[in-house]
Amino acid sequence: GSSDLKPLVEYLNKNSISLKKLLQEFKEILKILDQLELIKNIFPDGINAGNFYIDEQENIYLMPEQLLRSKRNYNEFKFEAPVSDYFRPPEIIEGESWQQHSYIFNTAAVFYYFLSSETIFSDNDQAKVLNKIQSENILELKTLVPQISNSLNNLFMKMLDREKNKRPSLDFIFEELENTTLENQ
Repeated sequence: GSSDLKPLVEYLNKNSISLKKLLQEFKEILKILDQLELIKNIFPDGINAGNFYIDEQENIYLMPEQLLRSKRNYNEFKFEAPVSDYFRPPEIIEGESWQQHSYIFNTAAVFYYFLSSETIFSDNDQAKVLNKIQSENILELKTLVPQISNSLNNLFMKMLDREKNKRPSLDFIFEELENTTLENQ
């Protein structure tokens, strides 16, 4: 990719990006979740909003955690992004290992943030955030972004279900995203 990458978080604070483009990136990330062992190696602690970068042509890149860490150590990337706890699934908080349904929640939480500029729960105390993820209901995305369709809102809320067994499969998600992309033109 380009050497002139900017954190997507910073870019979205100053610029708008089309819903279609964000949903396309969301689909691309979900596709790699099918390769669980690979994703566990690259993102052992989940995907964070800080892992996404964008270039001048609005191409979005997902930066592996190890590469990001080395760039941060050399002060190449300095910016404010919510820490990974804001995107952590309830079962991971409880000490379970990362599985596909965990990455589904995790990725949906990151894109909820990109779409709304709000984390699924906000509090400066990370312990409170982790407790809320385990016990409280998430505010519907449509409340924060009224322009999105009901079906896209419902899909996000299913993906963010506290109970891992109630989250949809990747096949279901892809089918729903295909339908909602047409609705959200």
